[in-house]
Amino acid sequence: MRHLSWSGAVTAMLLITIAIAGCAMSPITGGATVNTPSVQETPSSGPVTVAVDRSQYTTADTIVVTINNTTGTTLYAAGERTQCTVVTLQWLSGDTWQQEYPCAMSVAAHSAPIAPGTSIVRLSPNQGGYGPWEAGVCRIVLAYGQHPGVPLNQNTLVYSATFTVA
Repeated sequence: MRHLSWSGAVTAMLLITIAIAGCAMSPITGGATVNTPSVQETPSSGPVTVAVDRSQYTTADTIVVTINNTTGTTLYAAGERTQCTVVTLQWLSGDTWQQEYPCAMSVAAHSAPIAPGTSIVRLSPNQGGYGPWEAGVCRIVLAYGQHPGVPLNQNTLVYSATFTVA
């Protein structure tokens, strides 16, 4: 049986504490809860993908999201997601994804077109009446359909790889 030295045990406990604290710092500020059986670390693949420009951000960085639509046809996404864009920024809280930074404008639900090719969305902290990003593990979600006005529960969901805000 292998035993840890006192310093090894302290180091292990410190790392576990830091990992737990990082999860605890994820925001729970009225966002919708999305239960997911496990943390998805790899991005969705297929004819529509979403990706972020980096794997780690500070709480003051702009998150640049690339949407790649290779279907050859225009798709439609809800236009009142995070900061009134077509993507949703989610934070991991325990084993549940929290949807954060909703559109603060009082707008009726509408569909925004996603043309074939590449589209760029920029999410900036302090935009839309919110402060800096919260620290934690995050991902981007895009919900899209083939026609305007498709109910959210009938949309196809694609996810970015997870990334860290610290």
